[in-house]
Order: sequence, then structure tokens, then C-alpha cells
Amino acid sequence: MALKNFKGYLLAAVAAAAYGTNPVFAIPLYEHGMNPNSVLLFRYLIGLPILACIMKARNISSAINREEILKVVILGFLMALSSLTLFESHKYMNSGIASTLLFVYPIMVAVLMIFLFHEKFKISVGLFLVIMSFGLYLLMNTQGAGSLSLTGILLVMVSAGTYAVYIILVNVSKTIREIPTTKLLFYVLTAGIFFYICLIPLGFEMTLTDRGADWW
Repeated sequence: MALKNFKGYLLAAVAAAAYGTNPVFAIPLYEHGMNPNSVLLFRYLIGLPILACIMKARNISSAINREEILKVVILGFLMALSSLTLFESHKYMNSGIASTLLFVYPIMVAVLMIFLFHEKFKISVGLFLVIMSFGLYLLMNTQGAGSLSLTGILLVMVSAGTYAVYIILVNVSKTIREIPTTKLLFYVLTAGIFFYICLIPLGFEMTLTDRGADWW
């Protein structure tokens, strides 16, 4: 069990670090004419064949039933909205601050699980929440006034909130828990692609870059 826990912590750390690199690749694309909706649309599109290959290598069936479809679509829209609001926030505030503020979502998950699903409160969880809250407080008080944007902060909070709801639904839904992770992510990205496409006629125009290096 100790080895399993260590592997879980390690994977979580790698995931957080990898997610934190998003601005490194997104901001140069903004500078070359692309908008967040377009960046994310292609990001999700490129992710699909990668996940399909992983599913094939692991012999994971792509079959999905009606009950799963509705829940996966909801998860896909939550993930897409979380990604979009985070990427939009980079236009209003320092991307490093935005990415750090995003990690308020574990606090949201813990609080919502305790109050909505009556999860048992643990001292370790309480200590964790206090440390995280204090860290966020220090972050927001050591930056210059011009570093923070109310619009940017609100966008990050929406991103964190929708991601927190996503995580909770994944954990409380027996149907979702039974779907292999790679398969779940494949369909979540598929639903997210439709979300971004639907936004195009609503004012989120499709923008492309003419620089070959940007596509890499």
C-alpha cells in the first residue's frame, strides 16, 4: 500500500507540473494571433489520436453506453470550461500567478465533499487546507497591485470551481469510476471539442497561426 500511495503522489506531482507548463506554450500562440478557444480546440484535437493509440496498446474497448454518454458529456463541458477560463485569465494577469491560484481547487474539492457528501473531516485535511490558504494569501499580498486583475482572478476561480466539480463527479459516480481513465479522458476531450466548436458562432472566432513552428 505504501508503494501504491507513493506512486499516486508521484503521478499527481508530475500531472501538476505538466499542467503548469500550459502558459509556456499558449502565450506565444496568443502573440502570433491565436485566441484561447482556438488553442484549446487544436490542443484537444491533437490529444485524441494520442489517447486512441494508448487505448489500442492497452486493449481498452472504445464502446460506451447511453448512461455513460450523458455523464461524460457533462464532464467534457466542465473540463472545457475550466480550460477556457484558465487560458482566458492569462490575457489579464501574470500566467504564473494564474496557474498558482488555480490550485485553490483542492480546497474547493475538500470543502464540497465535506458539506455536500458528508465526507469525514480529518485533521490532516484541515491542516492541508490551512497551509494552502495561507500560501495563497501570501501570494496575493506579495505581488504588486498591478500584477493582479479582478477579471483574471474571477476567471481562475471559475476554472478552479469547474475543475473541482469535475473531480467530485468523477469520484462520486460509480458509472464514471468504472470507465478506464484513458477511455474517460478520450471522450471528455471529444465532448470538449464540440464545446469549443459551438463557441465559434457565438463570438469566439477561429484563429490560426501561419508559423509552422507554432503547430509543434
